[in-house]
Amino acid sequence: MDKLAKMSEAEYTPFIRVLFGLSSPSPVPEDLSKDPEVGNIEWFDKTLNDSQKDAIRFALASKEIALIHGPPGVSPQPHSLSLYIYIYIYSPFSSSISLRGITSPFTAIKGPPPP
Repeated sequence: MDKLAKMSEAEYTPFIRVLFGLSSPSPVPEDLSKDPEVGNIEWFDKTLNDSQKDAIRFALASKEIALIHGPPGVSPQPHSLSLYIYIYIYSPFSSSISLRGITSPFTAIKGPPPP
């Protein structure tokens, strides 16, 4: 936080700008199943339902950050690993993805590494 406090606004990344409400996230197409970048994913996890596939497409298509949630009592953990793997395979930033705590679902951070 000290480093962030010392940064000028010109140094903020798009992720930081969205995280702190300085700008809005980039729009994501409504029907991602037809999107040229994420519409033709090869689904190796056959247990994923359409909603879970849409959530993975949404995470991949989101430029700055994606928040995925579900109804209370439904554990997303069985499919968290699938999300990590799809992000790793299909993300343009796959070499810089941070996977924080595989037991904590949906904590993959997608984006370029911090300076």
